[in-house]
Amino acid sequence: MTTSCAVRAADGCPSEVSVGGISILTEHKEELLCRLAGWACVHRSAYVCFVTAHMVALAGEDREVFSALSGADLRTADGTPVAWGARLLSKSRVDILDGPLMMPLILSMAEERGLAVGFLGGRPEVLDKVVKLAKQRHQRIRIAYAVSPPFRELDRGEDEEIIRDIERSGVQLLFVGLGSPKQEKWMSMHRNKVPAVMLGVGAAFDFYAGVKHMPPRWFQCLGLTWLFRLLQEPKRLWHRNMHYTPRFLAIVAHDILRRKSPATSESRSRYL
Repeated sequence: MTTSCAVRAADGCPSEVSVGGISILTEHKEELLCRLAGWACVHRSAYVCFVTAHMVALAGEDREVFSALSGADLRTADGTPVAWGARLLSKSRVDILDGPLMMPLILSMAEERGLAVGFLGGRPEVLDKVVKLAKQRHQRIRIAYAVSPPFRELDRGEDEEIIRDIERSGVQLLFVGLGSPKQEKWMSMHRNKVPAVMLGVGAAFDFYAGVKHMPPRWFQCLGLTWLFRLLQEPKRLWHRNMHYTPRFLAIVAHDILRRKSPATSESRSRYL
């Protein structure tokens, strides 16, 4: 990746399409990496959300979530449903750029460019594996920060201490694995406080460490990742899938109908 590539991508406006009022990036992973490199080089305080169908639907019910997603510097399609919805609405190719896919690529980019990376979140034993594997796979990687905070809500003093430690570490790319929507809200609250590019990668720590497994890419392309993960975590994901999947489909259908009939004035909330 060249410096000119990073600067050009960082300066230009991203190509996006709205899905349920959430702008989704339609650029390829190479362009995303260029943007992240450009921002990280100058310690820009920014954050990136990897948006699932669940998050699009949840944003229709929770204004705080909608605000956190809308305020992100970039939002990518995390999963086939969002990518398919974005393709239908943009009539162009939209790649699936999820946390488990992008995290290793961003680590490689950071190693190549000498950028300092950090990790916030995950269980202590998982975070230890992530750091160990990252050092093994990227011999020249600069890991400046790695903290597994308590699962509970942090008090003001604890939160301020984390921000001070991140700032002192010199981190330029911070992987945030606090789970959705907690991580999106956290990144939104700490924009302009954390002098780094924050990446809300969710469960990517677990996948990178081998604690959980993603299906083969061809299986994901069929739009069946939700089924694979449901079989892995039925108790946690059953209600979420049954509650939010119909809402996401209604949102996409509404967006398509609205594009075909510009005079349509119904609020998206009517379809949730």
